Amino acid sequence: MAIIKCRECGKEISSKAKTCPHCGAKKSMGKWTKRFLIFSFGFFILMVVIVIISPAPEKKQLSGENDSKTTQSKPKDTTNKQPIKAQAINEKEDIQAVVKPEFAFTVDQYISRLNQTLKNMDAGINFSNIKDEEKDNGEYLTLQAKANKKTLGAVLTANNNTRALQSIMLLGSGDGTQQSGFDLILGATAVVAAVENPNMKVTERGNILKNLGFANGLLKLDGETIKFSRKDINYSISLSSSIGMMLTAEPVNK
Repeated sequence: MAIIKCRECGKEISSKAKTCPHCGAKKSMGKWTKRFLIFSFGFFILMVVIVIISPAPEKKQLSGENDSKTTQSKPKDTTNKQPIKAQAINEKEDIQAVVKPEFAFTVDQYISRLNQTLKNMDAGINFSNIKDEEKDNGEYLTLQAKANKKTLGAVLTANNNTRALQSIMLLGSGDGTQQSGFDLILGATAVVAAVENPNMKVTERGNILKNLGFANGLLKLDGETIKFSRKDINYSISLSSSIGMMLTAEPVNK
């Protein structure tokens, strides 16, 4: 038995005494005893973590056996891959077969119809196709039709094989003169009339003016786009202070 000092009152007590007989304080735990307990507790926690994250050997073996059984029980793939390849080819052909709706005439025929319409209207406007500026992107042609009036121009798209017309876009901007305003109205009316009949009667042209929003005041600067359909052709027209007038025409996608 060894004699040690109490950590509270400093008087001598037996090393085996659990409490000091003088002040009643509990004997402090030795430095190495503390370290041992801390180490033991840490080691216990580490072992618990290892057990949790590591699968048991028996389970791992069973898992391997199950995988082996699953592999053996899986039927051999005897499917002929050729039908899948043929299906992919058919789908590709179906996509290629989807053709953009087209007008009943070529782009060159339409420009001729447009000029005939303008002539019948005494508009003094004439369009010409600038073939040097035709662009083929592999799917369709993009063409520019320039007018003898600087305030008007058209962009047309067509089938790159047959040149069948696919869409029309008329662009126009006024220069502040009354004549430029008339040119916009005449040009837009002629674009629609040329699709239907270059020799259209004057009364029918009046209906076109209503559809376009000129005759009834529906077309307004920076207002909503006007959309309408005539004889399976979809039209839209807008008037913007930034880009001017834009009229588009495309066949209905049936």
